[in-house]
Amino acid sequence: KRGQTEELMRQEANHSLGFRLLAAIKVQSVFRGHKARGLAERTWRRHKLVLRLQAAYRGHVVRSAHRFEVGQVVARRQRRRGGSGALEVLGRMREMVRRYPMMVLVVATWSIPLARAQAEPYPHYR
Repeated sequence: KRGQTEELMRQEANHSLGFRLLAAIKVQSVFRGHKARGLAERTWRRHKLVLRLQAAYRGHVVRSAHRFEVGQVVARRQRRRGGSGALEVLGRMREMVRRYPMMVLVVATWSIPLARAQAEPYPHYR
């Protein structure tokens, strides 16, 4: 069973986003205080993340930023087959963003080059 699942994931990885596989969106930094928004914008630009979905989460704003740690996965590819490489935002983030519009949370993608994706499509799911 396990080998079969891995094979499916590998196929899915190869069909996903061309040569880059978007695996997860991770918290890259959390800023607190009144300078947060500007900092977030600059950090974001430096990372040059271009997916439409990421643009929607740019400089996400939450007051309880301490609930998020750097390196935490806030969204990941849905592992459904035949999906369009869509992401689901993990529930807690969605709810935090709705409730606390005061503080900037910067998210960054974790993209894996295809060659590595073929060997290990979802290394961080373990």
